[in-house]
Amino acid sequence: MRLPVKKILLVVLVIVAVFFQKRAEAQHVMSPRNKRFSDRFEVYYLKQDSALHTTFSPQVIDRKFWFAYRDFDNERSHRKDSDKLLFRKFRKESLIEVQKKDFYIGADVLFNFQVGRDLAVDSVRNLSTNTRGVRVYGNIGKKVYFETSFLENQSYFPEFLSNSIDQAGVVPGQGAPKDFKETGYDYAYATGFFNVQLNKHFNFQFGHDKLFVGDGYRSLLLSDNAFNYPFLKATTTLWKGRIQYHTTWAQLQTLERTPKTGENSAIFKRKAGTFHFLSFSPVKQIEVGLFEGITWQRWQDGEGSRDFDYNFINPVIYSNSLAKQDDNDISAVFGTTLRLLPVEKVKVYGQYTNNYEGEDGFQLGFKTYDLLINDLTFQVEYNQLDEGFSHYSQTLSSYSHYNESLAHPAGDGFEELLAGINYRYRDVFLNLRYIARLEDKGSFDPYVIDLRLGYLINPVSNFNVYVGMFRRDYNSSETEWVYFGIKTSLTNYYYDF
Repeated sequence: MRLPVKKILLVVLVIVAVFFQKRAEAQHVMSPRNKRFSDRFEVYYLKQDSALHTTFSPQVIDRKFWFAYRDFDNERSHRKDSDKLLFRKFRKESLIEVQKKDFYIGADVLFNFQVGRDLAVDSVRNLSTNTRGVRVYGNIGKKVYFETSFLENQSYFPEFLSNSIDQAGVVPGQGAPKDFKETGYDYAYATGFFNVQLNKHFNFQFGHDKLFVGDGYRSLLLSDNAFNYPFLKATTTLWKGRIQYHTTWAQLQTLERTPKTGENSAIFKRKAGTFHFLSFSPVKQIEVGLFEGITWQRWQDGEGSRDFDYNFINPVIYSNSLAKQDDNDISAVFGTTLRLLPVEKVKVYGQYTNNYEGEDGFQLGFKTYDLLINDLTFQVEYNQLDEGFSHYSQTLSSYSHYNESLAHPAGDGFEELLAGINYRYRDVFLNLRYIARLEDKGSFDPYVIDLRLGYLINPVSNFNVYVGMFRRDYNSSETEWVYFGIKTSLTNYYYDF
């Protein structure tokens, strides 16, 4: 019997909602996701005295806490207080904000208008991105938070990105494009989910989005590198918040189509994913985690769609990977995480990962907040992953989605050193990121330098104006991409691979 995964997951969510009806205490939202602008939020979030779970994101946070952070952000930026509607909408609020007793809704126009040029290429062709979209989010009653967004994009990219898109068939993290004029790409990007806080112990999220496991810039376990996917996530919180357990069931796919039958259009060959993460934080200074990620084949060439494997529903970490370690139809990734706050304003973090074949990898990093002056963040991170880890493969059995790794964007077989500085003075920001790889001669050679200077206009949608330079020198491909633009920034896209 063949059962659609999404229908099964929806039934599970409804059944759980019926059995757990204890009233949640307050409205909630999801934590910010954009890495360029989340440092100030991390500073505020880490000031809490209770146990903290930062490794799995986005995290559910109380709406009152979110508004308190917005006040903190306004104070640090010295934004003047004004009751004038135009000022509030332009500088401090969403375009639409409606607040009732048990109802809240917000909406923003999303955009990215960017122009630039690759100075390393003997060409006068302009590079550009033209993005238009909208985001709507809010609360229904005390238990439900929802968010949806849609973006329509047309882009002309530097040569290395165009080559990657043509090879993989996907704009990094943003889906499969259509040709736009002679050298451009037309692509759409949509997200949407409901988050249900049943009570202080149980939370469920159902939708189409991305997740991230880790405290660093990269993740070797599960990152937001790949395109969005449908999923159901169940989170259980126990022992006064010290233990948190996440189980995620997802529908994934390749970009290879099934054979066409009759008048029906050929669909993409599908697979499934299960991601389990157990986090223990006895005090806010320590968080230890265990991770398991499995991708399941749902299609077999010559056989067609596979029957639904009920082990997919099993929420117990490591049980499926141990029981199916001889099964060639799954790809399993195991890992541990560690996050420490040894002293105030310093975070140390790491990951270790391995697979069935014995390949492994690890991450080690540290990050400082407000150490010398307010809003100065410094980060250093080392990542290593053995060749053959199967992240980069575009096959049905690989740990990937939409032909992209579910973890590190480079796939496998690398050693990487990353350093970054983020600084804000009021609403002026400077982002500098340096990435180097270990080459055959045994030294780390820089291959990406990414510098951006800008001004943050509205922090709610991360509406900002910016100018930047992206330099890349790798595999005999040189890029010197200079650009400027005006945009809203709510998610992460990775072009530094």
